[in-house]
Amino acid sequence: MSDANYVRQLHSDSIDAFSNWLSSKDPQKHTKWLSEVTHSDSTVAEPKIAEAVAFTYLAARCEECDLLEDISTGGPDFKFRHKGDWFAVEVTNFSIANTTKHSGMNNLSSGDFALSVGPLTRIIRQRARKKRKQLDSCELPSVLFVLTFHFEASVSCFDKSMIQQIALGKTSWKYNMDRQSRELIGEPVVSVDFKDSVFYTPESGTKIDRNLVAIIAGGFGLEHPRANVLGLLQPNPALPFAPEWLPHIPLAKTTVDKNAGKVSLEWVEYDKAGALLS
Repeated sequence: MSDANYVRQLHSDSIDAFSNWLSSKDPQKHTKWLSEVTHSDSTVAEPKIAEAVAFTYLAARCEECDLLEDISTGGPDFKFRHKGDWFAVEVTNFSIANTTKHSGMNNLSSGDFALSVGPLTRIIRQRARKKRKQLDSCELPSVLFVLTFHFEASVSCFDKSMIQQIALGKTSWKYNMDRQSRELIGEPVVSVDFKDSVFYTPESGTKIDRNLVAIIAGGFGLEHPRANVLGLLQPNPALPFAPEWLPHIPLAKTTVDKNAGKVSLEWVEYDKAGALLS
């Protein structure tokens, strides 16, 4: 089975639901979307399937949703509202072929065996930077929804450790040791390099202000609700945004004081009523 057919079969419910919604909102856009989502070339079909999957995932969690993309300006795809103001969402997909290339893993859905596990943090950071200008032109706080339909990457990579690397870069532990006794002195200290961080600079560790208020990363090589979906909040958003607006998604909140050598990462998750889940 081709990658495109596999993904269409896996997410047929989302495709059907989004197709019905889009046809009622914008018949012309629906016709174009339908021709691409049914395309035999997976690199054409996967991004359009991703739009359907991301939209239905968030629409089930939010009070209102609508189209937002302006073809003339190439703005974000959708807008949603839940327990607050509207926010924009841009959907971007890492194709199965591209994820295989960057992760070092074959796609188990095609019957291959995974040889190794490689992080996707670098290409997520690069994609976020590429989308920055597009998102900064939007007047709404903007969320980037990054997803892949690669099975093994969805299982192995889309977890809290990946989000931590997107947030802070490579994390390691530093130990002080007495050279004579070879015993550890004091407590180990967390060290981060910010190299693959989306929201911090490697040079100073300072926060980057931008309209991108959050990133959602979803491994949808697994059929929902088994898909691994987590998020990262901008530590210093240019526009107001609250984690309660993205219910039932674990979200990472970071605080960095490089001068004091302090780094913290806290996970929060809210239900649809706005209550913090334990």
